[in-house]
Amino acid sequence: MAATHSVTAAPGDSAARDDLLQEYGLALPAGEGRQSGVDVALSMEPLQNLVQLAAKLCGVPFGVINVVTEDEQQQVAAVGFEAAVCARKDSMCSEVFLSGKTTVVPDASLDPRLASNPFVTGEIASVRFYASVPLETSSGFVLGSLCVFSNSPGTPAKDQLDMLEILARQAVQLLELQRRTLQLKRALTEVRESNAKLAEFAGRVSHDLRGPLTTMLG
Repeated sequence: MAATHSVTAAPGDSAARDDLLQEYGLALPAGEGRQSGVDVALSMEPLQNLVQLAAKLCGVPFGVINVVTEDEQQQVAAVGFEAAVCARKDSMCSEVFLSGKTTVVPDASLDPRLASNPFVTGEIASVRFYASVPLETSSGFVLGSLCVFSNSPGTPAKDQLDMLEILARQAVQLLELQRRTLQLKRALTEVRESNAKLAEFAGRVSHDLRGPLTTMLG
């Protein structure tokens, strides 16, 4: 196994991580598309395109962006297979995404951390080559990972890993943009609700004062 470009391990691997992920429009319960009255079903197409580019650059058939919640791995964009959700205990990325560095495994069946994983044994898939880059925000919170893999052993070139890390940073920027968009939507919703309450209050006050004012003027 090889690793490149070590960074500081990020905090946030706790029950509170789901609340943080929801700020990005992620980690929603199955079938839920709204949060606090705000539509969070934003387009995943940019992330899908990024994953496709990552897989092509590394010359492998599969790529995915995984978001790791308290107890699940949610695949928000994937190429080569249908994105799905699995238990965090079955996730390959959950084993390494908080390591603070890019993880490269030429043959996962020979790696003691991953050899018994259902994505390696054939129970779910038969992954051999595997490379994973943490999706770490500027605040040090790790959202999940960008990973590429294949069913055959392999060793990527340094240039390929460098590009994979660049694409991972780009994925974080896209998710940060989504977070800011959601924050703006929530703020606008709060303003509209406040304006509606203010208008209701003003109407009520006007009605309550109409009788006394009419009497005084009379």
